[in-house]
Amino acid sequence: MDLLSNAFLKTLLDHSANPTFILSVDKEMELIDQNKAYINLLERLSLIIKANKILKPADFFNEQSKQLFIEGIAQCSKFKEQITLQVIPSYSTSEENIWQLELIPVLNNEFPILHIIGIIYENSIQSDTEKTERLSREQNLNEELATMLEEMEATNEELSQAQQALLSINQELEERVKERTKELQTSEARLKYMITEAPVGISVLHGKNHVLELANNKMLELLQKTSKIIGMPIIEAIPEMAEQVYPKILDEVFQTGEPYYGEASKVMLNHGGLLKEGYYSFVNYPLKDANGNTESIMVVASEVTEQVLSREKVEKLNESLSSINEKLEITNADLLESNKSLATTQSNLKSILDELYKSESRFRGFFEKAPLGMCVLKGTQLITEFANDNILALWGKTRNEVIGLPQEVARPEVSKQKELLTQVKSIFQTGKPLYISALKVSTLVKEGYFNTMYQPLKNDNDEVVSILVIISDVTDQANYRKELEKAKDILKLAMDASSMGSWNIDLVSKKLILSERAQRIYGLETSRLDLDLAKSMVSDEHLEYLTGSLKKALHNKTAFNIEYKIKPIESSNFKWLRSTGKAYYDNEGKALYIAGAVLDITEQKEDELRKNDFIGMVSHELRTPLTSLSAYIQLLQYKVKDNKDSFTDETLNKVSIQLKRMSGMIDGFLNVSVLESGSITLNKSNFDLVELIKSVAEENRVLMPGHFIQVIDEEKINVFADQQKIGNVVNNLISNAAKYSKKDSLIAIRCEIIGNFVQVSIEDEGIGIHKEDQAKLFNRFFRVDSPNTKTIAGFGVGLYICEEIIKKHQGKIWMESEMGKGSTFYFIIPLIGAPTSKENHTGLD
Repeated sequence: MDLLSNAFLKTLLDHSANPTFILSVDKEMELIDQNKAYINLLERLSLIIKANKILKPADFFNEQSKQLFIEGIAQCSKFKEQITLQVIPSYSTSEENIWQLELIPVLNNEFPILHIIGIIYENSIQSDTEKTERLSREQNLNEELATMLEEMEATNEELSQAQQALLSINQELEERVKERTKELQTSEARLKYMITEAPVGISVLHGKNHVLELANNKMLELLQKTSKIIGMPIIEAIPEMAEQVYPKILDEVFQTGEPYYGEASKVMLNHGGLLKEGYYSFVNYPLKDANGNTESIMVVASEVTEQVLSREKVEKLNESLSSINEKLEITNADLLESNKSLATTQSNLKSILDELYKSESRFRGFFEKAPLGMCVLKGTQLITEFANDNILALWGKTRNEVIGLPQEVARPEVSKQKELLTQVKSIFQTGKPLYISALKVSTLVKEGYFNTMYQPLKNDNDEVVSILVIISDVTDQANYRKELEKAKDILKLAMDASSMGSWNIDLVSKKLILSERAQRIYGLETSRLDLDLAKSMVSDEHLEYLTGSLKKALHNKTAFNIEYKIKPIESSNFKWLRSTGKAYYDNEGKALYIAGAVLDITEQKEDELRKNDFIGMVSHELRTPLTSLSAYIQLLQYKVKDNKDSFTDETLNKVSIQLKRMSGMIDGFLNVSVLESGSITLNKSNFDLVELIKSVAEENRVLMPGHFIQVIDEEKINVFADQQKIGNVVNNLISNAAKYSKKDSLIAIRCEIIGNFVQVSIEDEGIGIHKEDQAKLFNRFFRVDSPNTKTIAGFGVGLYICEEIIKKHQGKIWMESEMGKGSTFYFIIPLIGAPTSKENHTGLD
């Protein structure tokens, strides 16, 4: 930090009544600033001792006090303590006139003492008598000084010497300015290089209009723009941003002064004349003036290389120095004009230094506030020169613990990573950057994976002097990648264990890509084949069903699960396959490919067909004796009708009821057989659905007198459907409601029109159905396994048959249930004249 840029210290110095000066003790003792009282004392002493050169602070004292002054400076620097000395001025030969000198160190915890403030108190310990004598001597001295001044004014030679002394001061000031300027240029160049080589986009937006004041090459590359947009408001430079949320975010940051952090935010940018969508992580950080008002916004975008376009300060500095030299030539006219010109020159030079300091501060601010971990390592010992807050937090260290120390000293855990240290140190010989992806790093506070970049920083001789280190935390991505690989392995093991193959349809190239097991299932020797060839293998009866299912899945963006037959190219036997999968889309919603799995179910299908044939045969064989038995029971009932044997009559009624139930179960098995063979047909006719429901309800009241079966909303509703099969559905649902409900409970049946459909609902007050069982309820042969249902008869085919019948009618069946409160089953079928496509009733889903 430039000590003279401290406005408070400068004001205190100028308004001190006692002679005050500031010494630099960095390398050798050098006067860097003084107040007006000091200059007055300097002029007085110069006249008294007739000095022929510019007096330095040590020249103010006699030889003994001068040595005491030098020792005091050394003691003050070493112990960082204020020192008070009693010194004798150079014009005095005795101890009758003693000054008090205070030496005050300018403390800085991180560095040695660089500056000392000196304050001279004249005659501070003299007695009143001594003061009177001193005043008398001073009056005499003043008279002598007046005479000497008149002589000095008359002496051109002394004026020339004074002028030369002032010119010497000016030259010394110029040298200091040049040295300081060179240091600031070096610092600025280093920081500038760090920003331009960072792998992130950085820009600065100035003012309320967000004028693009600075943008690095990576930011321009990200925006697909050139440097011509510098100096333009962000909306003019990137017009596609106008309708997006980003300008509002910038306005909010500018007004509130609070930073904004965006993670994976969507932005639409113009790429080659087309708006394309992208996702970016960014930070909008407000840059404030001395009063705390936001004047600019720094934008840092993740995952891009950093390049900062900054204004060239060198040309301005040369122009300013040229102006100073011209002003210095004018000072030869006379002494007064020289003083004015030198004062103006000094003011201009301080302004330049302030401007350079502000530029350095701005770049340092970029470095400190960057959302990535950043540091600069100097020399082959890797001494830490700079480190921002993010990397300090990762290391678990403070700046005092790492700045100025080698990495292996400040962070002992680094010494274990010998291979990495060797690679980093080799950059000083090769001059080439080092990039490492997903590097595992262990620190005192964190263990994770990081993308790291080691960028060499070179001097004017193209020698590597330091290394810029930039790290980005990718622990989550690395862990996700490991989990993904693990999931892939598990999936492969599962597919291998289940004899499943995988496939992929590229919708762009129209190619079907098969895994090794899928090739064996299809009986192919190649893993890639045209989609038309693949379709030719599907049986004609299933081709339309297969393509329709795929088109529906693409349209609705849903998964599919289908069964179909194929005939391999080099085989005469058909195979049954089951395929499941889904489509995948790009950011614009365009389908890219369909991926899924395939399983050979030929043996399972053949078993099912054999089972269905057996069920059909057994059901037919059982139907004949049941029909005869039912006729005998009816004959017996007729014979005992006139007898008053109540026991026999009641027994025959119960036998008749059980025969009807058994006949219903056999019909169910026959229906399953018919459904499985795909030969079910509908005998549709016009009929009153409400009348059918009332008829079925009345039959069940006779069979199940222990339940209250109520038909609600008895309004005539005509439908065009298979009356017998719809009656079977209603009968099955009423029967289930009774079986799973207590006696004397209500079974409510409602029939109502909704749009182009009629909806029927059967509500009971039964035991209810668990949520995990509800999804499987319409599966073939599925029965709820619970203590409450073990004693209830059934084979689990009734609801399966109901669903197939309703589907054949272009309708839908579903249920709602809550444990302990009962269940409600619904189905819908089209009204007469209503469209029959499934899309028309999706609103009821």
